[in-house]
Amino acid sequence: GEDISFDIGMLNNFQNATVFLFDMTPKAIRYVKRFLPEFPRLVFTEEGAALQPGTLTFALPADERHVSSQALTDGSKQGALANRKTFEARVNTIETWMWHFGHSYIDVLKLDVEYMEYDLLENWLGRFNESPLVRVTQFLIELHLVPKAENMQEPAVVKHNLLVQELQQYFALVARHQ
Repeated sequence: GEDISFDIGMLNNFQNATVFLFDMTPKAIRYVKRFLPEFPRLVFTEEGAALQPGTLTFALPADERHVSSQALTDGSKQGALANRKTFEARVNTIETWMWHFGHSYIDVLKLDVEYMEYDLLENWLGRFNESPLVRVTQFLIELHLVPKAENMQEPAVVKHNLLVQELQQYFALVARHQ
């Protein structure tokens, strides 16, 4: 997105750290590139996270002031995202990025992938010992609850709560906000 203050803070506080950013949204790419000359330990790749390498179609936000884009799925092509402007972007797996950069573990994995987190996490948790999560020391994630549920029995809420419970089997929940 258009806020990398956490990432810059990591660089400023940990002199031996290198921060790897991955984002394929057009506004984020323009924003992050402005910082690269000033922060040589900031490594930026213009790709999004997915279950497999390739190219996906993303819907731009309805409000042009916003940054976040959503991957189009068969259902969303007919739904709320159907009339939005789109763009194609490269995506890759965290395992591939780790291999490419020669990493065997990740100190901090900060993940905000705009509604794709459920597919990624369900895949990783289903094969935890072979997934990138087994090699993560600290895991920071933004979980999006769609639709804005009022009923705690709605399928999206139930899925969300089950995922949080499963994550808590492997990670300590430090903070949660609504």
